[in-house]
Amino acid sequence: MSDLFSIAILSSASGGGAGIAAKRICDALNQEPDIKADFVDILRLGEQAPPQVFQDNVVLGKYTNTHFTGEYTGFVRGWLIDFLSEYDAINVHWASYLLTTSELLALAKRGKKILITMHDFYYSTGGCHYQAGCTGQKVSCNICPQVNSSLFSLKSVKQAYAEKKELLRLPNVEICSPSSFVSSTVAALGLIDRERAHTIRNIYHSPSELDLSSKSPTRDIMMIADSLEEKRKGAELAIEALALASRQSAAHIRIQFVGRSSDALIQLCKQRGLDAHFHGRITEHKELVDIYQRCSILLSCSYEDNWPNVLVEGGSHGVIPVVGSGHGCEEFCRKYGVGTVVKEYTGAAFAKALLDLLISFPKDEQINAFSEAVRHDHSTAVIGRQYLALLNPTVDRSVVEDQTEFSPAIPSRVSENYVTSGGGYDPEKLKLVEKEGPFSEIARSFSRYGLPIYDINSSAAEHDH
Repeated sequence: MSDLFSIAILSSASGGGAGIAAKRICDALNQEPDIKADFVDILRLGEQAPPQVFQDNVVLGKYTNTHFTGEYTGFVRGWLIDFLSEYDAINVHWASYLLTTSELLALAKRGKKILITMHDFYYSTGGCHYQAGCTGQKVSCNICPQVNSSLFSLKSVKQAYAEKKELLRLPNVEICSPSSFVSSTVAALGLIDRERAHTIRNIYHSPSELDLSSKSPTRDIMMIADSLEEKRKGAELAIEALALASRQSAAHIRIQFVGRSSDALIQLCKQRGLDAHFHGRITEHKELVDIYQRCSILLSCSYEDNWPNVLVEGGSHGVIPVVGSGHGCEEFCRKYGVGTVVKEYTGAAFAKALLDLLISFPKDEQINAFSEAVRHDHSTAVIGRQYLALLNPTVDRSVVEDQTEFSPAIPSRVSENYVTSGGGYDPEKLKLVEKEGPFSEIARSFSRYGLPIYDINSSAAEHDH
């Protein structure tokens, strides 16, 4: 037997955001003494779970178009369990299609140490990646307003949720997330003990130094997302805010949009008279860094988010954030004491934040301190050591950030209509949820997505008045 402590880093693919983060963690761990970390993706494994096990993106699209991945329970490959059992510890980064939750559960029941890095909420829900205000997981996800039940049944959603709930309750399973928002939310839902929910940021190492000469309030504004078409990212809200700010600003505003877009968004910018440049999805990081370098402000109108890599990358290059409240973007701004957290998801509120920042832009020394702090906190040495502390029981855990519950400036508008004041479940209120769905009256009347929310069993037409 080797004296090396062996770790399997699991991810569905190396090309996406979660896969890139996983590969960086793997490289960092291999720099630690007496550690052997293997990056295990579909290419290395040589196969993926059968396509019948997963139903990709079965989101209904009524409230959000954020991914909903349907997974049927019960599929386990014995040879895969034996193969992964040879490792001392396992770190999972969004590994659907590589292995099933049933296989993770089988590994955990063998006593295998498992750390799940949550890049979204998928491993704590019946399949949605972000909840869009729904808190059905406080009960059982038995009435899901986001899934297209003609493609993936409500019964299957409930079964998938129950299996993940069982997995997270095992004492040898822990979670971490780049934001306290995600990890503390999962713990607050009662899905995992708080002492097994942690905050560890993603690694980022910038290929270039900070160029302060490019940072001035008259420089470009940037909006970036993997997909600008995803409602969760709030691109239409951002365009409304930028149009208002452009009309009121004494200085010319130019916007750099990065990410997959649509003709409709491009046309909307033209209709609003914006000086907007669409770059599409950039895969060459140096090209992306060049854009960060020439921008002063990063605008994020995400209605819910983790601790986005784009804020980390932008912060490393001194780009000042303007973000929405109630999630990991707010958490980022509050940690570093920079930028603006906008409480209301309206074009006018975001426009005012942009205009105020243009007038009172941080001084060079503030930008430099911000950049240095972000680079340090996300460095390979810092993050690698924190991961090792959770994976290897012989390493001192004190290097991991204290787990404190994230308290947003404005609380998320979520359903509490079936919870008693003492925190338990009221049977009568639970019946109401089963009848009407997991959205409260407040959530129905004002969605954080700026959309009306209706009972799932009624049509939108009934509420048009």
